[in-house]
Amino acid sequence: MDSRVRERLIREITADILRRVQAAEPLKGTCECRTDCLTKCPSSLRQLVDCGAERFGIEFGGVPVSSDLAKYIDHTLLKPEATEPQVRQLCKEAAQYRFATVCVNPTWVRLCAQILAGTGV
Repeated sequence: MDSRVRERLIREITADILRRVQAAEPLKGTCECRTDCLTKCPSSLRQLVDCGAERFGIEFGGVPVSSDLAKYIDHTLLKPEATEPQVRQLCKEAAQYRFATVCVNPTWVRLCAQILAGTGV
């Protein structure tokens, strides 16, 4: 496929998705923040899961959630200046709350795999 055609398709698809997202009404009973619901209004998470959501991201130091919802959360620390103690804490939190995954920069993958071995994360 020609790169110009590919770029045009990408722009058209992106524009269509943005139109649909902007036209969508918020879920009944949920907030309108649309981006930081886990920290601004964590009670919305259950309704979003009930509507079919399969995964959420939560930043390092984020609020704990109920254990039945933790399996939907990717615990994330992607700052390039993240330190080893921060990455270790991220893994500790992920294991403690039984999050689905941790998301880190490639530099930290080996350490995280070692720390989280056998935890189910």
